[in-house]
Amino acid sequence: TPDQYESVVRLVLDDPQIDSVIVIYTPPMVSAPEPVAEAVARAVVGSTKPVVANFLASRRAPTAGAR
Repeated sequence: TPDQYESVVRLVLDDPQIDSVIVIYTPPMVSAPEPVAEAVARAVVGSTKPVVANFLASRRAPTAGAR
């Protein structure tokens, strides 16, 4: 769920042993990627660590957090 992505990304970013984060999302057939992208974007606010998010098999890339 988007809430799970947000909490896990925050947890990983808070770990001092982690230097960067790669988020990979493969959406199920009935799921929209936008809520997950928005959750990841919220989770990285204030972090100085690099984060790359990859949304696989989406018909279009979500725009949340695009920079």
